[in-house]
Amino acid sequence: MINVTGAPNRRVLITGDSIIRDLRSWKEFQVVPYRGVTVEALREQLHAHDRRLWVSGYSVILLHVGTNDIGNGSGEQEIVRSMDGLMTDIRQFNREALIVVSAILPRPRDYEATVLLTHQVNAGLEHLCGATEGSLFIRSYTQFMARKRVSHEFYVDGLHLNSEGVHRFKQFLCTQLSKKTLEQRCNRTKNAIDRRQGTGIS
Repeated sequence: MINVTGAPNRRVLITGDSIIRDLRSWKEFQVVPYRGVTVEALREQLHAHDRRLWVSGYSVILLHVGTNDIGNGSGEQEIVRSMDGLMTDIRQFNREALIVVSAILPRPRDYEATVLLTHQVNAGLEHLCGATEGSLFIRSYTQFMARKRVSHEFYVDGLHLNSEGVHRFKQFLCTQLSKKTLEQRCNRTKNAIDRRQGTGIS
């Protein structure tokens, strides 16, 4: 059974690529960034038993990774398959945590070249989470788009977030990781999965 909210001292781990690096000042949660990491590389860190990435004991594990996969030219199916593997790997060490997958953010430095792939990957990740009990997908990219275009004012180098972008990301994550929101999202996802299983839809 998935433990959505945990005990009163609910523990949250946020891990992934360097997009989350400036969230480390956020003392409420454990934030573990890896510079340049891809989804597969994060799987390797997990299996290497990096002490910072011990996932047992957390009630919520948020993954924000895939930015570098996009930059490396990996395909949609490859990235989604790797994320599925990462989530399965996490389950080996923690069977009760809620796994939250944060959408890949748009990349201003090469937006025109990567926007379609980023959109396809996010759609694939959302479908994956919607079909996997105990996981949720959050549309983080919505915070950095305006009129269907990337908002450059939130970025410092065309890739990483500036202080305003970090603040905006924090506010969004705080809302998405609140007890009430998680309970509501989990109930909706579980009901959707139950309906698909009841009708034979996959």
